[in-house]
Amino acid sequence: MDCAGISFGLNFAAKVKKIFMSPENNPHYVRAKRWIEKFCINIGQEYQDLMSAAAHYLHAEDYTYDNSERYKHVSDDTWRIFWINYSVITGEKIPPEIAGDCFFTCSC
Repeated sequence: MDCAGISFGLNFAAKVKKIFMSPENNPHYVRAKRWIEKFCINIGQEYQDLMSAAAHYLHAEDYTYDNSERYKHVSDDTWRIFWINYSVITGEKIPPEIAGDCFFTCSC
């Protein structure tokens, strides 16, 4: 590629694309991740554990045990917001039938 006599080349274009397409530069991604990080604090989960449990539920339709039961106070509407943010971060579409689901259970 040549612009005003300056040759940028494919490597330059790839670097620019990587910078602008990286999640850290996407305001929707940043906002979604912040929301989930705050949500983790409210329910006593680590970010990666929560995201893994959500992925497990989404793909295997199986619950994750959490005997702390801190997730029980969370409303369906809040779980819907979680799933929206999960989708923004992962790029996965969430089926409407699980959009308000909690994926934790206790072993009681």
